[in-house]
Amino acid sequence: MNLLIIDPKEVYFETLKQLLINTEINTSLLHSLDQIHEYTADLILIHDSALPANQLTLTNTFPIPYIVVSSDNSDDSISRFLVEGAADFLALPIKPKESVARINAILNRIKKHNTSRLLTFDDEYLKINLDTHEVHVKDSPIKLTSTEFQILETLATNPQRIFSRVNLMEGIRGLEFSGSDRAIASHVKNLRIKIEEDSKNPRYIMTVHGSGYRFGIK
Repeated sequence: MNLLIIDPKEVYFETLKQLLINTEINTSLLHSLDQIHEYTADLILIHDSALPANQLTLTNTFPIPYIVVSSDNSDDSISRFLVEGAADFLALPIKPKESVARINAILNRIKKHNTSRLLTFDDEYLKINLDTHEVHVKDSPIKLTSTEFQILETLATNPQRIFSRVNLMEGIRGLEFSGSDRAIASHVKNLRIKIEEDSKNPRYIMTVHGSGYRFGIK
């Protein structure tokens, strides 16, 4: 499982990294939300100073559970964080046992939720695993950016449904994502290069002229 820690001043990253070093949880550090769409994560830990002004923006943009970390542990603040979308709250300074227990509790719920949808697609050439965020082409692992994976996941889990560029952009973009739908076209182009046998004659990420994209086999 992948844990993305957004800790602008690295207040608690090293502590959590050491606590989780012998577990199956992989940790990555970011100092802000700017590059979040380049990472694949199952859970996010974010310092309250890195939250957007409107916390719901984070909730709506990234369909990934997140835990807010803050030194402000007043009832009002905790309630606000939770009401606006946080899956949990951790108070600073970090309490090792409690922090690991809360992180594991959420990740275990995610695992149970994903059990029924581990393998989204497998036609021997292309394999997509939503639980591990792994994609294989001819049994060889393919490295996708978070944005590329989210595009592929969105299309593959809704086969035959047509998504416009705007639909995709609204559902997966990062907070600093370009407002132009041309950005989606660029990501789709890169995704095709990585997974299609012939990116100019795609089998999986298909263009529906005048409408958008869909997942399917010709």
